[in-house]
Amino acid sequence: LADDDLGLLVYDVTAPTAPTLIGFLSTAGWSLDVHVSGDIAYVANRVGLLVIDVTEPELPKQLLFHDTPGYARHVYSEGLKVHMALLTGAISLDVTAPTAPTLSATLPTQGLACELIVDEGIGYLAEYRAGFSVIDANQEPLMEVMGSVLTPGSAVDLARDDALIYLATLDAGLRIIDVSAPDAPFEIASLDDRGHGHRVHRQGELAFVADGLSGLQVIDVSAPDAPTPIGRLDTPTRGTWGLDVVGDRGYLAQGTEGLTIADLSTPENPAALSTLVLEGDARDVQVIGPTAYVVAGELGGLHIVDVTLSEAPTSVAQLGDLGDAQSLHV
Repeated sequence: LADDDLGLLVYDVTAPTAPTLIGFLSTAGWSLDVHVSGDIAYVANRVGLLVIDVTEPELPKQLLFHDTPGYARHVYSEGLKVHMALLTGAISLDVTAPTAPTLSATLPTQGLACELIVDEGIGYLAEYRAGFSVIDANQEPLMEVMGSVLTPGSAVDLARDDALIYLATLDAGLRIIDVSAPDAPFEIASLDDRGHGHRVHRQGELAFVADGLSGLQVIDVSAPDAPTPIGRLDTPTRGTWGLDVVGDRGYLAQGTEGLTIADLSTPENPAALSTLVLEGDARDVQVIGPTAYVVAGELGGLHIVDVTLSEAPTSVAQLGDLGDAQSLHV
């Protein structure tokens, strides 16, 4: 867990009802994101990249700090490359020798780089206030922008499904972009429906959008060029800031109201089955098997919830004193 001002925390969740902190490494700066490849953890630390050996999870060891030319927000490793989204753009590092990463490419951006995923050398970048770009992440020393789409709103999250990108924007709804020709991406449809998209999840022929104070939006994307809103779960007093979807259940991080579980078996009529109030400000959720992991900011830390019974979720553990926890990956 990359935990803001506390650093890197390693938990053993073999027994979800009794998670155990087994390793801790205090870091300078604020740790915002982590990606693990083999025995190496790469941490975006605002002021740079931390390379940490987690061969022994109980004793994580910092191998290196690599200063980056901007505010490091997001990190994604692919093979022998590590890609980072910064306040000022994106960079790629060659980590053939993890203890001696070398800067292989940079990409200045017009907007704040919020989310970057890379697949076989092609990068997909959501830029706050500047839309979306497809980049050649293998081009050195300057990554090449192969194509871009200037979208209204502030792009903050994306999901990819083959040749389509589903882009969540804070004030312009859902944008759907065709990237079948990486050098000529184009927006094929948009759906601006009074919400502020914070997260987007794609499953089958449906897209689910965490729409802030407008709740959960369910969109039929079976015809991507004509997305159709078919269902909504309004949450006017609590907001929906993060979500995960597993089967016909939606798990919604709803700020100070905690975790809501929704029945999505009838997408046209999503229904709340239960709400479990949790300490703190629930911002992100991930579900693995019968267990939901919810991060809830500085006051709440990490909550571990048994969701075996959708109508009666049970809090089984809380890990406090985690700093301002905002997102997670299990």
